[in-house]
Amino acid sequence: MVQRNILENAVNVASSIAPLTATLPAGVEIRAPALSEAARVLKPAALSFVAKLHRAFESRRQDLLVRRATRQREFDTGKFPDFIPETAPLRAP
Repeated sequence: MVQRNILENAVNVASSIAPLTATLPAGVEIRAPALSEAARVLKPAALSFVAKLHRAFESRRQDLLVRRATRQREFDTGKFPDFIPETAPLRAP
């Protein structure tokens, strides 16, 4: 009985996602497990918006991730953040 319920739920979830996947914007692929709530939230307009954001900012995001990893390696070797020298007059009493 439990296995049958799991199978029925899987079929219900898959059928609720099917219309969603048919309307994905070009180049968009959903790799996450299908959830019954997804069709309610991931509307074509929302997916299109996220796709535009991704296309506009992915390069910058990747650059920032590289800088973040570099900075983390500096912290790991004992270097800590400090104020930039140009702001010393602002911090002086």
